[in-house]
Amino acid sequence: MKYIKSIIISCFLLCNFQIQAQKADTTKEIQLESFSDFPEESDGCCSCYFSISKNELKKHNYIFYDIDDIAFIKIDGNFIRFELINYKDDIYIYKNNDYTLKLEILKRKFIESELESEKGIITINTPKGIIKQKFIGECGC
Repeated sequence: MKYIKSIIISCFLLCNFQIQAQKADTTKEIQLESFSDFPEESDGCCSCYFSISKNELKKHNYIFYDIDDIAFIKIDGNFIRFELINYKDDIYIYKNNDYTLKLEILKRKFIESELESEKGIITINTPKGIIKQKFIGECGC
């Protein structure tokens, strides 16, 4: 009887580890890509652009771009377009047919008139899994 319990527990643990490994592998498959050129439809007045580090920001390599309540990220070589659907305090929710993007501003610093530095976290729910990325960037008009 003890032998059967040990086999059942071992099988359960092995299956659980395999499921966790599969989940971890899925999120590694999807990553935000940096871009320096903005999509053609991104003309407007006020905008935000975020990078993964100060160094990438200086190089103009971005992972997020927002203009007039329309946001863009890049995954698998394709720009993905979002529309702002809700915001409260420093949390912004963007959506499209397949993805949901949550932008959390954790720190905001005014640099000069109509320009501010921001730090935070982007969380994107995709059909393949979840992407979570810290960012630093600027917003201004």
